[in-house]
Amino acid sequence: MSYFPWGPELFTTLVLAVPRPDTAPDEGGQDACPWEEDLRSPLAPLEPLTWPGRLLTGRFRHAALLVPSEDHRAVTDAYLTWATHERPHRVRDPYQILDRRADGDFQPREADGARALWRDVDSLLLKTSRTDAQRPPCLEELPKALRPALRVRAYGFDQDGQQKDSVWFQATTPPVLQWQEENDRSMAHHIARCHEAAERTGKRLELAAMVGWKLSADSAADASPTARVRLDRRKPGPWASAALHRFWPAAEDTFWRLAVPEQAGAEVVRPFVEAALTALDAAIGGVSRADIRVARARSRARGLLLALLRPATTMAD
Repeated sequence: MSYFPWGPELFTTLVLAVPRPDTAPDEGGQDACPWEEDLRSPLAPLEPLTWPGRLLTGRFRHAALLVPSEDHRAVTDAYLTWATHERPHRVRDPYQILDRRADGDFQPREADGARALWRDVDSLLLKTSRTDAQRPPCLEELPKALRPALRVRAYGFDQDGQQKDSVWFQATTPPVLQWQEENDRSMAHHIARCHEAAERTGKRLELAAMVGWKLSADSAADASPTARVRLDRRKPGPWASAALHRFWPAAEDTFWRLAVPEQAGAEVVRPFVEAALTALDAAIGGVSRADIRVARARSRARGLLLALLRPATTMAD
């Protein structure tokens, strides 16, 4: 995923999107993009990074093999590959959110065609001093007078492990950059609370739907309210995906309804839980399936969601 400040007109957008280096550039260094230099040996080490050409365009190297026609007057095929086994120079991409991995290092936030842009807004507003995420450097030190009009445009390429594109997408937020933490701490943390409530409710909804399906489909499962239910993540049943498919669009509507200064002190958990309950009921179905086992399963699943409304000390997953 890549994120860019989006101004009210093209010129402002282009100027704001020009990144700055993390350190002062070497004024005496020779800076050039690969196409501005003579071809180098593919076995030679990568050139040292300079600003801005090599930093933005010279971190990787590819090789192309062209297959000629019989008369060598045309190209009939081409092969592309990496042209060096060296690791690319380590440098911060100015347009990416970094997420902390389990080993403590950071990696760029990956694109997900099923994940809406509003779920990234808190990472665009909170300072990079957070321990779990770092916002794109291109969103740092934005002109204060422009912030009320600035949105964020995001681009994503959702790929599989073989670098095959599954979907390419783009999305734009409303004018949210006026609420960056250094400009409006209260709103930045309110939006973060809204996002956290939505994510936690979504996870609990998936669990509740899986538990409900297990209780309804497995006659050997104990349907009593306090019984432990053993789940097989490989067999989640149809209710979980159906419920989440309904929940996330409703959660997005709820998020933007709450993400205004007038709602800064409002309760943020209950609206998402209510949306999840509606999604769960729709996934389970109506009265045509209301036999006693399904009724008990529905009650148990709803109870797992309603537990989110209890005090924090009793909300353990």
